[in-house]
Amino acid sequence: MNTKQRSGITALLLAGYLAIGLAANFCFKEGGTDVAHRLIYFVGGNILGITSTALLMGVYARMNVNLAMVLATSGAFLLMQCAFWLVYHTHLTAVQITGILMVGAGTVLASLRPAVQPGSPAVVREPDDVASMEGEP
Repeated sequence: MNTKQRSGITALLLAGYLAIGLAANFCFKEGGTDVAHRLIYFVGGNILGITSTALLMGVYARMNVNLAMVLATSGAFLLMQCAFWLVYHTHLTAVQITGILMVGAGTVLASLRPAVQPGSPAVVREPDDVASMEGEP
């Protein structure tokens, strides 16, 4: 698999994680406010949450874990803030909006391509690379 295909699969896994995780959070929000349907929202949210976690594991397997964590957690936070604001018309103060923008800026800064040295544990190796290193200490 070439790097472009690997990056595309990683992007799809991350997008799936974010979308399914957002759906899970909507279930939990609705379950917290709709007592009559609390159980179904709870079950649905947990099924979606487990599914999104499985996709996140795929992201971890394909990229630097620190970068994956930044993109996944801050991406989920930013997506939820915007979605809940749009759907539930929540009032955000200037300080809250500033915080959201700062998280977005931090995500961009953290995802800038770092200079990684060859052989660094931060480099995710293909299965072929690992097999070729069997004789190395």
